[in-house]
Amino acid sequence: MASVNKVILVGNLGRDPEVRYNPDGFTVANVSIATTFAWNDRNTGTRREETEWHRVVFYNRQAEVVGQYLKKGSQIYVEGRLRTRKYMGKDGIERYTTEVIADSMQMLGGRNAGDASADEGMAQYGSGATAGYGAGAPGYGASGAAAGGYGASRQPMDGGFASQGTPPSRAASGNHNAPTQQAATGVNPPTPGMSRPNAPKSLEADNFTGMDEDIPF
Repeated sequence: MASVNKVILVGNLGRDPEVRYNPDGFTVANVSIATTFAWNDRNTGTRREETEWHRVVFYNRQAEVVGQYLKKGSQIYVEGRLRTRKYMGKDGIERYTTEVIADSMQMLGGRNAGDASADEGMAQYGSGATAGYGAGAPGYGASGAAAGGYGASRQPMDGGFASQGTPPSRAASGNHNAPTQQAATGVNPPTPGMSRPNAPKSLEADNFTGMDEDIPF
């Protein structure tokens, strides 16, 4: 089974984002997100809370959006992965830190998030996750087009069946030589020497052959 490294956070920024531009041409934004876990103390019955701080790193376009629209107190939804790296402290000692590398994010309607920032955040999150699903949706819609194609092929088939199922001239003129109408009007059946009207053309011969050719599967 493949391994999974997945983090989902919903919390508030503890301070304004720190944005920097590297010489290589990409943008990096660091934020600190607070999440709170609440529970009731079993012994005292009082409600208690525990706050955890998460260091989250954004890159490139997402970093620019974070730096432009987010500030201390903004609420945000983040999906990403954990990464542990080492760095050299100011005292010359190597240290390790674990941070979340953001894959997608969405700005929520928090305390300081305006309409513009919320819309922009939705677009950013959609580019990471929702649009990926949406990109599959047209593929699903394309299969729906196949159903439309099936309906399109059925329409002329049904029309052909209706046009040939009723003899055009006799249905319009009301010919009284048909056996069913003779019974209704009391007219004697035709004598053996008289010619009978031609029967309608066989549906089996005309329509069902074409039907097999029109069925798309």
